[in-house]
Amino acid sequence: MGTRGITQVIDKDGQTVVAQYGQWDHYPSGQGLNILNFLTSKYDIVNALEKSLFKCYWVSDEELKSMYDGFVNENGMMTMEQSDKFSALYPSLTRNTCSDILKVVTYSTAKVPLVDESDFINDTLMCEGVYVINFNTRTFTSQYGDTRVVFSLDSLPTESEYLEAFKKEEVMA
Repeated sequence: MGTRGITQVIDKDGQTVVAQYGQWDHYPSGQGLNILNFLTSKYDIVNALEKSLFKCYWVSDEELKSMYDGFVNENGMMTMEQSDKFSALYPSLTRNTCSDILKVVTYSTAKVPLVDESDFINDTLMCEGVYVINFNTRTFTSQYGDTRVVFSLDSLPTESEYLEAFKKEEVMA
């Protein structure tokens, strides 16, 4: 069973550039820590991510359909093998990528096709975790259930501080 959520990136102009739906582990100790560990993994990785946002674009329905051509059966379904091949070719278009979309964007040498899943944030029943990197406000916001914590991108917490913030149910800046 999945814990669904979304990873969102907002650029310095306040525009949503990434709104990646993910099927798995959208609780703080799952995708939350995955994002935190990415953001603190290398010197200046936050800046590298921000500089990579120009590669992102929203795919049109027609383009998305053409990407799926050759991977779906005559009944419109994919086998596991077809799904694995599609995911390897288009990691930005699979629910399994989750917050690793940040790595895809940062390390891709080509344009990164994305589907705008922003509306999923408003699905209060199905969307269990929301993680937003906002370059306009220079914050990393994590929300799980009714608990929302906010950290400055310039002063990110340790893993234990991050998880402790959810236990205290207080907003940190």
